[in-house]
Amino acid sequence: MNWLNKLQNRVEALGDNASEEQKEALVNWIIENVPQAYWMSAAEECINIPGMYTEFSMRSSENQCR
Repeated sequence: MNWLNKLQNRVEALGDNASEEQKEALVNWIIENVPQAYWMSAAEECINIPGMYTEFSMRSSENQCR
């Protein structure tokens, strides 16, 4: 199973009402398991979890500036 399948399973398990702790755990999992070039693809998988897309938009643009 690749990172995308694993991410989809995690997002499905969390649903739309993830707690802040669950969102933070998912952010950390993505950072550790998804290549940086695919962070925005990962963010699109998390679009229904409030704040996740914005989080990775900011992280991606910060890393492009370095």
